[in-house]
Amino acid sequence: MGNPDIKVFKSIAIDRLLSFSEKKLQAEIIEPLLHALGFENVRDNSGPEERGKDIVATKRSEFGQTKLYGIQIKKKKFTGVVDSKESLGNLFVQLKQARDEEVVDPTTNVKRSPDCCIFFTPYPISPTVWDKFHKFSQELSRENIEIIDGSRLMDLI
Repeated sequence: MGNPDIKVFKSIAIDRLLSFSEKKLQAEIIEPLLHALGFENVRDNSGPEERGKDIVATKRSEFGQTKLYGIQIKKKKFTGVVDSKESLGNLFVQLKQARDEEVVDPTTNVKRSPDCCIFFTPYPISPTVWDKFHKFSQELSRENIEIIDGSRLMDLI
């Protein structure tokens, strides 16, 4: 079941995250978190030409290869309703498209597709919603696309 005090704290902390604008969430939470996790060349890429990537960053693999990450942040609550704009399945389609969009690699200044994509939302995604799109989420994982919802974000913070 877990410690009830931790659940209450996590709920309060998620509410606090939800009060942030996307820009504030990016600047005060996501970018410092990326640095703490060992990402380098963390660059704000937001704007009209972002191509689905608010941040571009690099990280060295355990074997010395530099991986390019495209990172997207949205304050959006996702549902399991298949035909809805707020559908988790709709997000999966958008993330796959964004994965193929080229951005400037900050280590080479050459445009290329990211090796990996990460999507952050401060909203928790319920297990019921995840279950509806289980097969799609496995496909995203194979394509190096990861979704960090509010609960996972709190764990990382």
